[in-house]
Amino acid sequence: MSYKKKQTRLSAILGALVLSVLVSVVLLAVASPALASVGAPTYVRQWGSYGTSGGQFNYPQTLTLDSSGHIWVADDENNRVQVFTGTGDLLKLLADSAHMGTGGDVNGVAFDSSGNVFVSLQTSKILKYSSEGIFISTYASGMSTDWALISPHQICIVDDHLYVASTGTHKILKFTTAGTAGTLEATYGSGGSGNGQFSYPYGVAVDSAGNIYVADSGNNRIQKLDSSGAWVWTVGGPSSGTGDSQFNFPIGLCLDPASGDVLVADIYNYRVSRFTSSGAFVVRWGTEGTGNGQFKYPCGVAATSGGDIYVLEQSGNRIQQFGPAPADTTAPVITGPGNKSATAASGSSTASISFSASASDNVDASVTVHYWLAYGTVSASEITSPYSFPIGVTTVTCTAQDAAGNNATPVTFTATVSAASSVTLTGFLAPVDVSPVWNIVRNAGQVIPLKWRATQNGSGVAVSGANVTMTTTGGLGAVNPFFADAVEEYAPGGSSLQYLGDGYYQINWATPKAYAKTSKILTLSFKDGSGVTVGTLVALFTFLK
Repeated sequence: MSYKKKQTRLSAILGALVLSVLVSVVLLAVASPALASVGAPTYVRQWGSYGTSGGQFNYPQTLTLDSSGHIWVADDENNRVQVFTGTGDLLKLLADSAHMGTGGDVNGVAFDSSGNVFVSLQTSKILKYSSEGIFISTYASGMSTDWALISPHQICIVDDHLYVASTGTHKILKFTTAGTAGTLEATYGSGGSGNGQFSYPYGVAVDSAGNIYVADSGNNRIQKLDSSGAWVWTVGGPSSGTGDSQFNFPIGLCLDPASGDVLVADIYNYRVSRFTSSGAFVVRWGTEGTGNGQFKYPCGVAATSGGDIYVLEQSGNRIQQFGPAPADTTAPVITGPGNKSATAASGSSTASISFSASASDNVDASVTVHYWLAYGTVSASEITSPYSFPIGVTTVTCTAQDAAGNNATPVTFTATVSAASSVTLTGFLAPVDVSPVWNIVRNAGQVIPLKWRATQNGSGVAVSGANVTMTTTGGLGAVNPFFADAVEEYAPGGSSLQYLGDGYYQINWATPKAYAKTSKILTLSFKDGSGVTVGTLVALFTFLK
């Protein structure tokens, strides 16, 4: 039966609403093709083609792995279940036209702890077979209106409880697996688009804690419920889309036994997506096509604890096997945030600045960036945005490491905070006096300590980290002893700027011997981080010899 005919038959069961959903998502898929994937697992092999012989498929629906790693495929239009090894060798066929029908009804397969096989049928039945494939009973069929079983699709068994995606009733049903007739234990959900509601759910998977993951196909989303059926999170929906956390009629899903991640067969986006158990996007791969790693309506997915992933294609009539993704050796690259600046409020010595950098590589779409002050020293401290920077220029170092431990090349940016308008300079402090007092230096060539204090706008708030420039000019003429103060002839160090704390600064001015018998005007320009002069000090010096 062709794909279009199949959907026509389903629509008679599901109603006109699901048909309209299917049409709309197909159109959207054509208008907005899926994006290329990154960090995809490695293609290994494929098998299958269209046909009726063993190893061929006709509109398969789901695939499931048993405890031996064998792959069981619900081969719908061939009215059978096929079993393969993990490398694609056909092991056996479970064909039972007397119970499975002849009209294309086989939807899902699951196994209990005794190896019994459960098969869901489009005709609102679940069949139970022994591990040898001997029919045991029609385990569940029809049921009452309140506990209806209509169009069961994907099924799974955890701790001998059978979970069924009842597509036509917009619910997840839970049965015991003991005996020949199923006992319904609980139902989850109802028709709708709210949290915990479903629209034609096709896929279901359950983890060891009893959390339930549902491919809420008609709502274009995945939902997680806890073991009591309470809603936990939703990814995607209600509209279809091609973004990382969007879907176009997700139809099959499974849980990765190694990581607990959720793998989703996104049928009309022609791709498989991986999410963490908390709903965070990890990676996606696949585009429309028939090549290796491409998909033609992927409808089922299964994963092994060793990292192998099997994807079943509904119209491609094949299974593709993928191995673990290649080792990630690519370091992320940091972009941004660029230098930042702000002006402190009047009376404040700091200003809050927001900043944001990003990092990614060809494997990791997003990597967390860390921001450090004094990076590379034992006093390095990590900061987050926004951060209150002091007046002046502060350098911040950005680092990043991806999940594989690859480190990005660090990137730095500056955060410049300007004073509100000006600063008040107190000084010079002894032994230097400010103009018009002349400071007498007996011998040129001495190092003179010039010390002052800077506060913002006279508020008493210390200003730190600003830039200071020093210039000298000559031409004062003869010494006037009536205005002279002696200057200490010794100070340690050469010409350098020191910040002493609490707004105090000191320049050790190394005067050249050529200043002997001259007078000099010394001007200190106090500048904010952006280079704007916000205060000056002037002192007069005469060098006797």
